Amino acid sequence: MSGRQWANQVYSSGETANFQGNYYRTFLENKGLINCQYGPALKSFPFYEDASVIVEAIRDVMTTFVNSYYKNDKAIAQDSELQAWQRETDVAKVYDFPKSIKTRRTLIDILTHQAYLGGIVHGVMSTNGAIGDTTSLPFAPAGFRQPIPTKKGVEDIMAFMPDAEGAVWQVVTYAAANRAMWRDTNETISYMFEDEAMLNKMNPATYKAAKSFKAKMDAFSTEIRARTFDKNGLNRGMPFMWDAVDPKWWPNWGGVEIK
Repeated sequence: MSGRQWANQVYSSGETANFQGNYYRTFLENKGLINCQYGPALKSFPFYEDASVIVEAIRDVMTTFVNSYYKNDKAIAQDSELQAWQRETDVAKVYDFPKSIKTRRTLIDILTHQAYLGGIVHGVMSTNGAIGDTTSLPFAPAGFRQPIPTKKGVEDIMAFMPDAEGAVWQVVTYAAANRAMWRDTNETISYMFEDEAMLNKMNPATYKAAKSFKAKMDAFSTEIRARTFDKNGLNRGMPFMWDAVDPKWWPNWGGVEIK
């Protein structure tokens, strides 16, 4: 019950629910993480560096798809089903959704963002990112064995760590949640548009764009897997390898179960 109340509270606040406000560049700019006007640029920003490659590749597909089916903005405005769908988002309380869909650019932004949410954000926040990179003992134990100290000076953290059985449980549980079984399968981001049954019903331009996306993602996966640590033991300024959005590892879909 508490979890559901918290989720409803966060959603209704708009913090996570705002649609346009969470377009990936808009969100990062609002947080001062990119294009910041009041501070120095980050020396390294792995999430943005990697996610932007995938998001812009998705945008290329969506741009070709939309522009090849709608000759101009007028065609968008005259699509009665599309306009009806936009009106339903207001009834459904989709916060900060575009008030109108009258241009091809607006539709491209919407489709790109939806793919970004399902194919990247969910993975980074809930599975590959959170579990593969940031839940390693002793940095993120599943639970501390005694209250967190309120004063500085602790020299031995082992008293707070889980015992051997608890540590094994954490490793096994988190390894399963890291989706290792989907690595190099057709469930991954590389295969986001790789559906022959769907593509065969689309026009040649869209088909070509989808194939180009697959090639870009395969190449980017190879680039990610070739990364190494430098002489200081760092990769892009970090003491661990951040590869949460490897296009040939993370699934191209997301699902959330609420009980």
